[in-house]
Amino acid sequence: MDWVQVFTIIFSLGGILYWFKSDLEKDINRLDNDVKASNARMDQHISLSNARTDQLYQMFIDLLKEGKK
Repeated sequence: MDWVQVFTIIFSLGGILYWFKSDLEKDINRLDNDVKASNARMDQHISLSNARTDQLYQMFIDLLKEGKK
């Protein structure tokens, strides 16, 4: 086998591996951004839910106070 063929095969395989790695990094970054956006929406939902629960609890306490009068 000629050295030119060996170098051609090695560089071709290296190029293919680099191409796969590049595509994989793009997909990982896209998924990471999707997860971050999902976490932000979930945090917002939890915050709103907690605020509603606090408000309902306060309304319940107010009703109990009015009932004792």
